[in-house]
Amino acid sequence: MEKNYFSRGFTFYGGLFFLVFSFSGLAQVGIGNTDPKSSLDVSGAISLREGPALVLANNDNEDIDLGPTVFSIYRITGPTNNFNIQSFNTPIGVSASDGQMLTLDNTTSYKMTIVHDSGSAGELQRRIFCPNGEDLELEGENTVVTLQYNILLQRWIVNGSTDVGGYGKNVNSKVGVSDISTNSSTAEDMADMEIVFTPKHETIFVNFSASGTMDKGDAMNAQAYANFELVKNGVTMAGATTLASDRGYIPVETTSSSTPYDCREMFYDSGGPTSNYGHNEDDTHSFLPSNPGERISVEFITFNVENGWDGLMIYDGPTTSSPIISSGFIPESYHPRPAGAWTGTGAFSPAGRVFTSTHSSGALTFRFLSDSSLTYFGWEACVTSGTEPPNPCREMFYDRGGAAGQYPNNDIFTKLYSPTNPGEKVTVRFMGFDTEEGWDGLMIYDGPNASSPIISSGSTSGRPTCPDGAWSGTGSYSAAGKSFTSTVPGGQLYFEFRSDGYIQRSGWMACVNSIIPVPLDCREIFYDSGGENGQYQNYENITYNFLPTNAGEKVSVEFLSFNTEQGWDGLMVYDGSNTSAPVISSGSTYGRTNCPNGAWTGTEAYSAEEKIFTSSAPGGELTFVFRSDVSNTRPGWKACVNSVTVYNLDTAWNSSFVMYPVEVIPGEETTIKIQWSRDSSDGQADVLRNNVTSEAERSHRSLTIFD
Repeated sequence: MEKNYFSRGFTFYGGLFFLVFSFSGLAQVGIGNTDPKSSLDVSGAISLREGPALVLANNDNEDIDLGPTVFSIYRITGPTNNFNIQSFNTPIGVSASDGQMLTLDNTTSYKMTIVHDSGSAGELQRRIFCPNGEDLELEGENTVVTLQYNILLQRWIVNGSTDVGGYGKNVNSKVGVSDISTNSSTAEDMADMEIVFTPKHETIFVNFSASGTMDKGDAMNAQAYANFELVKNGVTMAGATTLASDRGYIPVETTSSSTPYDCREMFYDSGGPTSNYGHNEDDTHSFLPSNPGERISVEFITFNVENGWDGLMIYDGPTTSSPIISSGFIPESYHPRPAGAWTGTGAFSPAGRVFTSTHSSGALTFRFLSDSSLTYFGWEACVTSGTEPPNPCREMFYDRGGAAGQYPNNDIFTKLYSPTNPGEKVTVRFMGFDTEEGWDGLMIYDGPNASSPIISSGSTSGRPTCPDGAWSGTGSYSAAGKSFTSTVPGGQLYFEFRSDGYIQRSGWMACVNSIIPVPLDCREIFYDSGGENGQYQNYENITYNFLPTNAGEKVSVEFLSFNTEQGWDGLMVYDGSNTSAPVISSGSTYGRTNCPNGAWTGTEAYSAEEKIFTSSAPGGELTFVFRSDVSNTRPGWKACVNSVTVYNLDTAWNSSFVMYPVEVIPGEETTIKIQWSRDSSDGQADVLRNNVTSEAERSHRSLTIFD
């Protein structure tokens, strides 16, 4: 038998030649790209080779040529605007070798977008798969993306990225470090509020916030406006104005008849205790308990917002994700407010209600939303924190339907409340009220029975189930938010409700107490012509003038109740000794002879109830003119007149721009700064101050740019 013999040396070298030839001709040189896979132990660093720069164009780039040899790293140059990467044209395999790694470094300041599964029609293997099937946008100079080729998917796969230009990662801030002031009526730079930087995006967002005080002018209640301008490269981009007015402080005792419990703090709408809230508001407030184990309770003393269009959402917890405490409001299709919002002055008003947290945190959260028209006086609420919620009611008074139901048709329901102890008086405060207006009415009598004097709403329906003077509906004749206190020697109040045979409503909820009334601390009581229990007349045109008791004092008038025919019978208030003095306006715009613009009228937004008017005239006088038309009279008003000493106090102001967008040019040096000025409305030499170091007048100012 013939045998062939090969030497051991020939066998070794022949095998080595075959191995090297196979790697050189069939695969990229490396570890882990042949089967069976192998691994490499490295003591030190591995260097990946960089290929020639890829010169790309603006907008779309497809079938990008990576050259005859595919390198691991490529720098991108060329674009002078934002650009897109769609696909690659590589010479190896169908597009690239399985596992091929590719890193791209964007050396420009423009946005690089990796486009998902697009480009190279008929050559799908050249495309890119992005995470979640969405284009990957990377902003900023030296943004890096790494891709890896997958032979099974026949696509490049995004393996990782770094976005050094993402919003919020390029932040510039300045904080005021010195006390500053201005009395200039022209805009001037606000110290420390200037930032010079090079943006990476086409749009930046600017936050500015500042607060301070205004020195009082020589006159009482001097007013000035603090103006702020956002300036880019010398051009004003936006402005903000806030009213800074000296407050008149009146050291007189409260005329409230009772205070059920102390407040940790008062909770007002953005207009505070004296002004309306603003347009297009979206404000959130969360109240947390003072100590562990306690719970927040909030009692609404007053509430008046545009019904159905402006609303307050209440959440049982620390955020707006907490459970809603619903009013039961169901919006019509044209109403923008969410279901459950507290709104208006009727059935969905929280006036007189107490809300106590049941959440484990003990917190309550409030979110207020307003639209672009008609702002009202908002609300005043008392916030407390304790282990037990406040309970200011001796008992609750409901219609026959109870807390959750509706009263029945053809109902006749009477209720007598007597005081708990001799010498006390019954007081009933209606937290909610909703009956069929003009048909289902509640009569209230100041005494023990229906023969006692009527406490009238001024209604004139004249129906058996809704007599003249009945409280009815959710509008001008609603009892919602109103308190009634007996004035008779026995201290009783008597209620009689009647409904007709059609249409039921939710009725009412009221809080009943027995109190010892505190006498009003008034120099005199100011009524309309109908007096305490009557109504004013038609065709009235009456002027009332009040003078201070002593030289240097000012007249102050607080309206305890107010009810006139809305839009037709109006009370004008003048800050001085006659009708030539400035008008203290309600903001009404009826423009009628008997109800001119600025008149106080009705029981809603333009009502004078719970308002205090204090003279700022040199002589301290106030003048009132009331006119009524030919029909429909009402109970009018009751007001407390005093002569007081007024002390001027400096007032606080605050202003801000919140995430204000500004268009810029990426890569171009940009200057953003804040300027401010003072615009006096009364001719006084008022000075706006921003003191950030003084402990006595601590304020702040800061400017932040998010790029």
